[in-house]
Amino acid sequence: MLLARVASNKKVIVTIDQSLQSRGGVLTGTDLIKWLKDSLDFQGIMISSSGDAFIGKEHVSLGAHLAWGKPLPPKQKVQADIINCFKMQRATALSKDTFRIKNNQQEESDTLQNHQQEEQYDHHIIILPPTTP
Repeated sequence: MLLARVASNKKVIVTIDQSLQSRGGVLTGTDLIKWLKDSLDFQGIMISSSGDAFIGKEHVSLGAHLAWGKPLPPKQKVQADIINCFKMQRATALSKDTFRIKNNQQEESDTLQNHQQEEQYDHHIIILPPTTP
């Protein structure tokens, strides 16, 4: 499905205004952010673009990476913000990979220890004398 492929692409940037109904939409920007995060597991970058600073803060608290006011910031600021978002996204991914690697190493170590303990018990065979009736 095209939408799922787009949602899983970390290089996708979505700008979100709060007032989507004015263009015929049914959702608000807040609803859209929740839907992208919860229903699509959106992996790209979400940027709130609202004239209301409170809405921008709400969007960020829901998962937007940036909140720009209106009018939009200068081109240099937009570029710098987006570059920083990609850097943060990459650092987070690397951090998760490092955690995953450490977690897998711990699991492998635990499995090895359990296996060694099982082997230890395998070598200790106890022979009981036959019982007499």
